[in-house]
Amino acid sequence: MVDDHPIFRKGLKNVLIKTHLVARIFEAGNGLEAIELIKKEAIDLVMMDIDMPEMNGVEATAKILKIKPSIKIIALTMYCEPKYVYELCKKGAKGYLLKDSPTSEICKAINMVLTNQEYYSSKVQSILVKVYRDYDKELPKFDTSNKITKAQKEVLILLCQQNSTEDIAQKLHISSNTVNRHRQDLLYRTGSINLAGLVIYAIEHELIEVSILHTKNPQYLNN
Repeated sequence: MVDDHPIFRKGLKNVLIKTHLVARIFEAGNGLEAIELIKKEAIDLVMMDIDMPEMNGVEATAKILKIKPSIKIIALTMYCEPKYVYELCKKGAKGYLLKDSPTSEICKAINMVLTNQEYYSSKVQSILVKVYRDYDKELPKFDTSNKITKAQKEVLILLCQQNSTEDIAQKLHISSNTVNRHRQDLLYRTGSINLAGLVIYAIEHELIEVSILHTKNPQYLNN
């Protein structure tokens, strides 16, 4: 946990210990302290604040992933401005949560990110597409000849709604391996590198509307 507020770190630590999701928890008050911990300890996941003294979360994320690319980083911050979402995702963070997120959402994000998925808070999802369109000029030009199947559309919509692999498998009555296969095929067919790219593809091809990103039932506009 990387945050310059000791009281917040203590509170989050108490919450995470009760969930039994983690074996050990280390604390750092800024990015520099976090980097030193990464060098000395076997750490799998970092919960990263953004605005900190000495070294902020954006710079720390970039440096940590250069040292140990396998580490998963989730932003946990009070800031939801587009520039922060863009910078953290661009540097390699696999999740973005706000500090008012409920415990259940924090746990879901941890589980998904540790199993090579991505998770963005519902408040963050609504700005993801705008963030990437406004800030990233290197997004792929989607090939309209690469059609996706009806089954892939269903998986795509559920992915955009931040469902986990297990959730999608249960809802569509298919195996987790099948979900993962669809996800990899979707990334390949759309030329995307992450979930943000898939969301952009879905909206640009009128498969979904921004308004249904937070609904529970899969549906699409273009059958």
